[in-house]
Amino acid sequence: RAGQTPATVAVDALPDETFLGVVHLVGQAADPATRTIEVEIRIPNPGHKLKGGMFARVNLVLDRKADVPVIPDTAILRDEQGPYVYVINDSKAHRRPVNLGLAEGVLHEVTEGLEPGDRVVVRGQRQLREGEALETVEENQP
Repeated sequence: RAGQTPATVAVDALPDETFLGVVHLVGQAADPATRTIEVEIRIPNPGHKLKGGMFARVNLVLDRKADVPVIPDTAILRDEQGPYVYVINDSKAHRRPVNLGLAEGVLHEVTEGLEPGDRVVVRGQRQLREGEALETVEENQP
């Protein structure tokens, strides 16, 4: 959204710096051949470090969510019915279908299928079967 979407810009010519800006204008229609839309970003340029013609990589924050459940991609299994995970209940594995939302890096938001406090198997779940007894090992998360 013009005037609201933050952007982080990195240029190859200045590898140790990033620049913060805001989307200023968004094109009206996508180019049918490339499926791209023109976007203008306004970036403060003190010291005139940024020059015309520099190649830039831009990260746009399109959505931000807080206090949502996330799981690592290593926990997610998929089959013809969709994504699922194994949760631990009474020291047994239980298959649980999940709906996934946003992904950032190796973490995926879970929009449905998990409750606060659910313990999810993140390693070795490919060999699990419903109701199989488990011996759990807790891992410290970074």
